[in-house]
Amino acid sequence: MLKYRQYQTLQQKLTPQQIQYLKLLQIPIVQLEQKIKEELEQNPFLEEGLEQSIEEMLDLELSDNQELDQAVKEELKEEYEELTEEPLPKPEEEFTLEDFMRSYEDEEATIPKTKDVIGEDLEDELPWQPPAVETLEEKLLEQLAPIANEKEMRIAEEILGNINEDGYLIRSVEEIAEDLRLGEKMEVTAEEVEEVLRKIQRLDPPGIGARDLKECLLVQLEVGDFPEDRKNLAIRILNEAYDDFMKKKI
Repeated sequence: MLKYRQYQTLQQKLTPQQIQYLKLLQIPIVQLEQKIKEELEQNPFLEEGLEQSIEEMLDLELSDNQELDQAVKEELKEEYEELTEEPLPKPEEEFTLEDFMRSYEDEEATIPKTKDVIGEDLEDELPWQPPAVETLEEKLLEQLAPIANEKEMRIAEEILGNINEDGYLIRSVEEIAEDLRLGEKMEVTAEEVEEVLRKIQRLDPPGIGARDLKECLLVQLEVGDFPEDRKNLAIRILNEAYDDFMKKKI
């Protein structure tokens, strides 16, 4: 025979929101960020905002079980502070756009304006430009200008364009003269190129444009301030025993 009885039991059940929040707490941060990105892509009504979303999450009344709600809120708060390394912002610490603009205007008013020597604001000055660096070719042409005519200056430009990084001339005077005759339609001989080259070699630095080390040393001895007897001996060694000198056969 069937009997009907009435029992009184106490059960605790989680709401779907609580179950979802507890699942989120178990997800690693990398996967959680990926899941948030996927939700943002799928739902156009969602907006990215970590502080606002967690703050609103903590203010929700999840169910009638206040103890469980409080535990969930504490877990969410700890996760947020570990993620951002800073406590949740308090409502009284929030600022509006008007507060920000007002504080900016007050700060700007307290900063004195610096004026230059002619009394104009620094804002009106021209922007800073790096100082121009004068190249070696420009320095040599500047030294050569007082002792050379227009034709010689053009020959000098061609010579300087054929000097390598070590300061040696990489083309012969005959080739340079031929280049000027063909490219510039200039009537110039190898002797004229040689004469301009000789002037360039005696500029500062002396020996620039030499065709080899021997020529460079001879030019430096010629223009250097050395005792006459030692200078003549050094020139004689280079001219008569250059190979022995380079091999240190003293």
